[in-house]
Amino acid sequence: MMFSNGRVAAFVLGMGMSAAVLADASSAYQEGMEAFRNGQFEIALGRFQEAENEGMQTPTLHYNLATTYYRLNRYAESARHFDLIQDDARWGALAEYNLGLIAEQQDDSVRAFEHYQQAYRKAATTQTLQLSAARMLALSGQAQAEPEPEPSTWSGYISAALGYDDNPSLTGVDEILPSESSDSFFETLGGFSGNLSESVRLNGGFYSRAYDEVNEFNVTGLYAGLFHDRQLGHWRTALGLSLDNYWLDGSQYMTGATFLTQGLRPLPVGNIDIRNQLGYIKGDAAYDYLDGIRNRLTVSWVGGSAEQLWRVGYINEFNDRDDFAVGPLFQSLSPVRHSIFGQLTQQFSARVSAITRLEYRNSRYRDDDVGVDADYRLIKTRRDEDRMEGSMMVRYDMSDTLGTFAEYRYTDNDSNISRYVYDSNQFMLGVDVAF
Repeated sequence: MMFSNGRVAAFVLGMGMSAAVLADASSAYQEGMEAFRNGQFEIALGRFQEAENEGMQTPTLHYNLATTYYRLNRYAESARHFDLIQDDARWGALAEYNLGLIAEQQDDSVRAFEHYQQAYRKAATTQTLQLSAARMLALSGQAQAEPEPEPSTWSGYISAALGYDDNPSLTGVDEILPSESSDSFFETLGGFSGNLSESVRLNGGFYSRAYDEVNEFNVTGLYAGLFHDRQLGHWRTALGLSLDNYWLDGSQYMTGATFLTQGLRPLPVGNIDIRNQLGYIKGDAAYDYLDGIRNRLTVSWVGGSAEQLWRVGYINEFNDRDDFAVGPLFQSLSPVRHSIFGQLTQQFSARVSAITRLEYRNSRYRDDDVGVDADYRLIKTRRDEDRMEGSMMVRYDMSDTLGTFAEYRYTDNDSNISRYVYDSNQFMLGVDVAF
């Protein structure tokens, strides 16, 4: 099949997105932590909301969201987040303590005392015991309040899942070889984010998917990035450089370097997030047709509440690659893409949540593909595609660090060149650990 290498390239680039989404969540969380430490609570709130909307669903994040709302004197919203983690083994006592502080702000000393009692009973540390005891004494006129504990400063995650993919090669029914029709897989990903100084942040992570039989689509990726965060007026900005490497079936496939610029600011409703990623991609010898530049501009609007968070946005992507040519045959790998997307995160209870995402993407390639018809005559066609993708993940958090999830993803790609018309169904069941 003439364009099998191109199909592999499309497969790998698509599979890298899961790691990128979670990396964005971890990055947003860390930026929220830094903004909180600097007293920029509106910015911190926006970044924590973004992290949750990107898929980070942990009691630790709810605690930090609730604490930030408290600092902004938005007590009702703070209480909703603390309510979600009242029964959590790690954060339950602190949630009760802070609910007591909120009740005091609302001049309800009876309810405040009840929360402090619950905090005292649930306390697993001496600090929480002392804080709740101090507040009960303070309500009796014998002591002064102490401030709530500060949030933690580092974040990370590890995920592992078993899955089924009915179209690993991302090709139409007529183009699929029997060995490529469907397969099960094992997927892992993880990442971390932390500050090296007050304004310098380090991100890193990995991604891997291994198929049971179609090993030519096995992919592994590593990435690391260094970023400088700064507050400019109402804008929270970031500049940074990241490097990534991908291996396909155990062999070096692609190396990339990306320069990121980002700005986030609060609006009367929600936050606006603008980010641009300018990258240079270098393919291995067998994939040197991928060499070139990719620029991706994303503009999104994020908002919601403790129970529902939403994100809507637009993505523009420009590619200038070397493309694939053998003699008179040619395949363009330099599309201009326009995407619109929407994502909704719903928190049904302290432990159960769901993330639903829909995205439409149009891709128009720069040059005509040149192939042969049934009579071996050269034909030229400018490739134009429309892709619809939808996914839903349902999570159950067993504790503040351990969770389980089930995810379904459907892709429908329509093209004016028949070999690129395909659909895909993927199912995953997995566990993850956040810290």
